[in-house]
Amino acid sequence: MKDKTAKRLKEKRRAERQAERDREVQAIVDNLNAHTKEHGVKKKYKNADVYRICKQLSYELTVETTMYCLLVTMYRLHCEYGWGRIRLMRYADRVHRILVAVGNDERSIDKLMEEVNDETGIDIMAVFNGYKPFGGVKQTDEKKQRMVCVLERVPVWLTVCMYVLYYYYGYKHKRISRMVDNVKAELIPAIEGGTVMQYIDRIREECRLDIQMNGIIQPVRR
Repeated sequence: MKDKTAKRLKEKRRAERQAERDREVQAIVDNLNAHTKEHGVKKKYKNADVYRICKQLSYELTVETTMYCLLVTMYRLHCEYGWGRIRLMRYADRVHRILVAVGNDERSIDKLMEEVNDETGIDIMAVFNGYKPFGGVKQTDEKKQRMVCVLERVPVWLTVCMYVLYYYYGYKHKRISRMVDNVKAELIPAIEGGTVMQYIDRIREECRLDIQMNGIIQPVRR
C-alpha cells in the first residue's frame, strides 16, 4: 500500500513539474514570437524546439553551478578540517548520488532545503537574500551573462553540498553555518572574477585529486 501511495505521489509531483515547465516554455515561445514579429522576422518558434534548447541549457548550468559549489566546498573541507583525498572522493560521490536522485525525481530540492533548515537551523536561501550578481549591474558580455545564471543557482545547488554534510557527516548548526558563510565568501568573488577554476589546480596540488567539470573525480596518477 505504501509503495502504491509513494508511486502516486511521485507521479503527481512529476506531472506538476511538467505542467510548470510547459507554462514556462509557452511564455518563452510567446515572447520570442512577439519579439520576432515586432522586428519583422517571419520565423516562428515551436514549443518542442524551445523546450529542447531550454532543457539542454538548464542541464549545462546545473552541472556548472554544482561543480563550482562542490569545488569550493571540498577545498574548504580540506583547509578547515584536514579532509584528504579518500574522504573528499567519498564526499563527492555522495553529492553525486543525491544529484542523481533529484534528477530521477526520487528526491526534491525543496525537501532537501526544508530538511537542512529544520535539522540545522540554516536557511541557505536566506543567507543569499539581498545578494545580486555583479552588484546588480546588468552584464552585456555573453560569458558574464552566463555567470549571472550560474550565480542565481548557487543557493539551490549549494544546498545539496550542505545536505550531504548534515546527513552523512552529522554537521549541525555551527559547522553548517560556518561552512556556508566561508564557501559563499570564496565562491561568489571567484565566479564573478573568473578565478573559480583555480580551485581545480589547488585541489590537484594539495589533495592529489584530478577534478573535471563533467563530474569525473579521480586520484592524480603518479
